[in-house]
Amino acid sequence: MRGTVRAKARFKEEQLPGVRLFRADIDAVVELFKEYTANVTISDDDYFYQDFEEMSNAVGPKLGKFLIAGSKPTAKLSFENLAIKLSVVYEGNEHTHEQDKRADLLFLRVRDRLSQRQTSVARVMTPAVTTILLGLSILLLIFSLITSPVERSSSSQALVFHLDIGHGIALLGSILALTATMMLNTRRQTHYSVYYGNKNEVTSLWKRKKDDIVLVVFGAVLTGIIGGIIELIIRHGHG
Repeated sequence: MRGTVRAKARFKEEQLPGVRLFRADIDAVVELFKEYTANVTISDDDYFYQDFEEMSNAVGPKLGKFLIAGSKPTAKLSFENLAIKLSVVYEGNEHTHEQDKRADLLFLRVRDRLSQRQTSVARVMTPAVTTILLGLSILLLIFSLITSPVERSSSSQALVFHLDIGHGIALLGSILALTATMMLNTRRQTHYSVYYGNKNEVTSLWKRKKDDIVLVVFGAVLTGIIGGIIELIIRHGHG
C-alpha cells in the first residue's frame, strides 16, 4: 500500500517588480531556462517562435506580452497583463528530486538576474518606503485638519473649520502625495520595458531616463511634505 503513496506537486509563483531589459538580458534568461529545463519555448498570444530574434522580426524590437516556458521541471516566466510572473512546479516524487533542485536554482537565478535590471521606481519604491510615504502623507493630512482654525457658527453653534493658506496647501500636498505614492507603487509592480536590441539603438534618452525624472519630481514633492509637517508643528506650537 505504501508504494502507491505519492507526494503532491507544489507550485511556487512570484510577481516580480518592473524591469527594463535589453537583448543581453533576455538572452541570458533564455540560457538559464535551457540550462535547467528541457523543451524551452518562446511564445506570445498568437505564435510560438524559434527564438527572440524571430519574435523581434515579427513584432518589432519592443516586446509586449510573451512567455518563456520549460519542462522537466516545469517553469514559466511571463510578461503579460502589466505583470511579470515567475513560476516553477516541484513534483515531489523521488525520481524528480533532481528536477526539484533544478527548479529551485532556476527560480533563484532568474529572479536575481531580473532584480539587477529593475527600473528606478522599482528599486526606490520598496514596500517599506511606500508604507513610510503613505504614513507621512496621512499624518500631514490629519495634522493639517486638526490644527486648522476652528470657529463656532453664530447661527447653529456648530464648529466650523477654516483652512488658511498654510493649512490649505498642506492638505492639498498630502492628497497629492497620497495619490503619487499609490501611483508609483502601482508602477513599480506593473511597468516593464523589454527591447530586443542594444540600449542606445532601440531607446531614446527620454525613455531611458523617464523613471529618474519621475523620481526627482516626486522627491521634490516629498521634501515639500516634510517641510509642511515641520512648519505646521512649529506654528501650532507657537499658537
